[in-house]
Amino acid sequence: MKLILTLATIAALAAASVHAGGPVIIEDTETRAEPRDRNALVPLILLGLAVGLLASGGSDNPCQGPDDTPTDGGC
Repeated sequence: MKLILTLATIAALAAASVHAGGPVIIEDTETRAEPRDRNALVPLILLGLAVGLLASGGSDNPCQGPDDTPTDGGC
């Protein structure tokens, strides 16, 4: 009896895979991010330098007032 049950189970499992309709193809649904372009960092660096230059004033003149004649101790 145990042999018949074992053979019936094996036949049922084999029949299910035989009549399944062919191979199962699983599509790759994982999306991969594109690698970042390293040249995208260059405009950010240039923008930072431009902001730094504008914030620093950009003048070597120690006198910033209407009277531009420096004295010995500065303006």
